[in-house]
Amino acid sequence: MIDFNTVIIGNLAFDVNAFYFENSNAVVNRTNIGGACFYSAIPSSMFSKVGIVSRIGQDFKYGYF
Repeated sequence: MIDFNTVIIGNLAFDVNAFYFENSNAVVNRTNIGGACFYSAIPSSMFSKVGIVSRIGQDFKYGYF
């Protein structure tokens, strides 16, 4: 059994950002990990051992972290 000092319950998601450039017709799509749970876990992990509890969908790769 793994012991955690902090457990964060929240949302994990993939954020897809589209960047449009005025000078050309190029569109760049960038996929980032997002969600309140992810962004809360980053600073919390500096001070304690963090566990995450979240519901994820079919598009999320298991064992990503």
